Amino acid sequence: MGTLVGRKAGAILGCLVADAAAQPLHWIYDVAKINDIIDKSGNVPEFHVPSHNPFYTIETGRNTCYGDQCFTLLQSLATCNGLNVEDLKQNYYKKFGPGSPYETVDTGVKKTLPLSTPWKHASIKDFLNNREAGKEDTGSTKDEQIDGVTKVAPVVAMFAGKPEMLEKVEEAIRVTQIG
Repeated sequence: MGTLVGRKAGAILGCLVADAAAQPLHWIYDVAKINDIIDKSGNVPEFHVPSHNPFYTIETGRNTCYGDQCFTLLQSLATCNGLNVEDLKQNYYKKFGPGSPYETVDTGVKKTLPLSTPWKHASIKDFLNNREAGKEDTGSTKDEQIDGVTKVAPVVAMFAGKPEMLEKVEEAIRVTQIG
């Protein structure tokens, strides 16, 4: 993967595989617990079966909401041969909105953790609400968590070396996060 195209593909693939590999240990904040799980697995930190995630459990090898945002952006970039914010908004809505596996997370019923469905992050919830309200600015104004970095690799891979790269990264992030 020494070529520029290979490095770009590697960066995106690395993001997606790392997300899926880490998903079963996602959001375990107790370092001793993580170390114990890894020790009991023969020092293998990735792709644990079953999941030890205390908030949600999905099939090992599936992406989290972070990876799904990255992949959905990648698909939109490829389809549109560049960043098309409206296309990205439509695709995020399809991926995370009504009728998607993410829809079942917010049923209004008291949730028992861990959920058996994918976790829908606050910025995605705000994005869906803003989209349904017909707002042009669909990004969350209050969620400043890590979701923004899920957009970096695909956008940088497409626009690396071009003067508009940082502008495109910001546009992609602002679809779901403004704050």
